[in-house]
Amino acid sequence: MRRRTREASLIMSQDKTVNLRPEEEYIKLGQLLKFAGVLDRGSDEKGFLAANDVKVNGKAENRRGAKIRPGDEVIVGGSLTIKVCGSKS
Repeated sequence: MRRRTREASLIMSQDKTVNLRPEEEYIKLGQLLKFAGVLDRGSDEKGFLAANDVKVNGKAENRRGAKIRPGDEVIVGGSLTIKVCGSKS
């Protein structure tokens, strides 16, 4: 796990925006972290969330299945901000 955390900290130097497809109402937190490039594998989600500070709209969140909707803001480790937007259809 130590190696994964170190890799994730290298990625956490910029803000990212994730656009959902028109048919998607939400994305799960674990999927969002993979899609944004924070995690490589789904098997890393649970351990990463337990070991790192992740906030959704300013509130601590450690559930990989938490629903993230357009307009939500996810902050990972205090330095990476992921903004979720709805796709224009």
